[in-house]
Amino acid sequence: MLASADCSASNAAGRVLRQSVLLVAAALCAWTLQTSSARADTTIGLDLDLHVPISINNVDAGGGFAIRIGQQLHLPLVVLNPEFGFTYASFSKDEPPKMYRGIAGGRIGFGELMRFGVLAHVGFGYVDWSRGPDDYSHTGLTYDAGLFFEVTAIPLLNIGVHATYNRIAAADDLDITLHWMSLGAHITLVL
Repeated sequence: MLASADCSASNAAGRVLRQSVLLVAAALCAWTLQTSSARADTTIGLDLDLHVPISINNVDAGGGFAIRIGQQLHLPLVVLNPEFGFTYASFSKDEPPKMYRGIAGGRIGFGELMRFGVLAHVGFGYVDWSRGPDDYSHTGLTYDAGLFFEVTAIPLLNIGVHATYNRIAAADDLDITLHWMSLGAHITLVL
C-alpha cells in the first residue's frame, strides 16, 4: 500500500512538473511572438516615374520623381506606412507644365516577401506653366491614389512598381484642373 501511495505521489509530481514546463514554454512563446510581431521602422523612399497626361492638352508623356519619408508599422502580414514627401512631374513638348507637390498620406501593404497594397496622399501643389503670352501657373490642392507591388526579400530594402492617379485643382481664375497617371518604380530603405 505504501508503494502505491509513493507511485501516485510520484505521478502527481510528474504531472505538475510537466504542466509547469508546458506553461513556462507557452509563456515564453507568447512573449517571443508578442515582442517580435509588431515593430516600427523609419522608411526613406525614392520613386522614378513616367507621367502620362489625362486632361492636359498639347503635351506628351514625361518624367519625374518623388522622395518619401515615413514611419512603417510592421505587423505579421500587414504593413502600415504613414509618410510625407515631395514630388516633381514634368511633361514633354513645347512649353510643358511642371508640377511640384508637397504630400502627406500613407500606404498599406499585405504580405511578407511579396507585398501588394494601396496608397493615397493629399497635399499642396504648384504648377509652373507658361505658354507664349499666357501664364497658367497656379497653386492648388493635390491628391493621388494608386496601387503598388514590391519585393521585400532583401533585408532593409524594398523594391517595387506602382501606378497612381494624380490631380492638382484649378486656380479660381483658371479653369485648368490637371489630371495625369504615373507609372513607375520605387526603392524604399527600411531603417
